[in-house]
Amino acid sequence: MRFELRVELPQLVLLFATILVSAIAWPFTAEPMPVHWDAYGNVDGYGGRFMGLLLLPLICTGLYLLLFFIPRADPRRISREMFAGAYTQIRTLLLGFLFLLHLVIVGAAHGVQLPMNLVMSLLLGGMFVALGPMLRRLEPNRIAGLRTPWTLSSDTVWRKSHQAGGKAMVVAGVLVMLGGLLPGAWPVVVMLTAILGASGWMVLYSYLLWRAEQV
Repeated sequence: MRFELRVELPQLVLLFATILVSAIAWPFTAEPMPVHWDAYGNVDGYGGRFMGLLLLPLICTGLYLLLFFIPRADPRRISREMFAGAYTQIRTLLLGFLFLLHLVIVGAAHGVQLPMNLVMSLLLGGMFVALGPMLRRLEPNRIAGLRTPWTLSSDTVWRKSHQAGGKAMVVAGVLVMLGGLLPGAWPVVVMLTAILGASGWMVLYSYLLWRAEQV
């Protein structure tokens, strides 16, 4: 599958923007800078400019390259339509999430005070809400989506699991965003419970569908 600028452009723009933010902020960022927050939204870890300004751009670059090349290792091959559709939308969503997270970290280094638990709840919850419809459009493959032994053994189980799983992700995302309004460490509790609950339910549902096919 060859490189198509029309397909890759949104991701390349996000990748470039992430690097550009660091390049602009580098001369004006004092060390140490906040790089980690605890369950209560308080800064509990500091690092140098390399960790605070370069780590996420490097992760974004590695993620972009990995997700671009890995479909070529899929024996079933992701079709061109899917590669340019749901799969590419998921890639763009992940890079967009990391770009916004990078803005938050750089902003914090320059005195922008944000309620971190609420911000993370909105970012993660919003990502899961957007991810739900994308999951529902994923065709069977070994690269992206709910890859359990049961979804990979049956195209019917795959499609039904992803239809239901997409709805579960939207519900989980909404709960995560609402959880950000709670005090203390409750946003983190809601976040973990909703995401793990939705993921566990998707795996269990795919197994139940498979079992029903065996009868």
